[in-house]
Amino acid sequence: ESDVHSQQFITPRELGGSAFVGVNLGGWLLLEEWMWKAEMESQGIHDEWSLVNKYGGPEDDRAKKVMQRHWDNFLREEHLDQLARFGVTHVRI
Repeated sequence: ESDVHSQQFITPRELGGSAFVGVNLGGWLLLEEWMWKAEMESQGIHDEWSLVNKYGGPEDDRAKKVMQRHWDNFLREEHLDQLARFGVTHVRI
């Protein structure tokens, strides 16, 4: 027997469905080496904790500046606007 609800879920709204389109925004609030290659992977830094320690630890102004620059630039309002234009309705952070 066909599951009518699952078919509605994957059917575009224009055709009567209730599908959503989502993206994963991993890397904004938790860094791993593969997410920020220029700053981490190329220097052998594997995680956010190690990156922060490289810049003197969580209380050091250098570490705070690196993280603040990342948070301010990795995901900006215009990125969310562009995702919405692409039809994205949900984001995972």
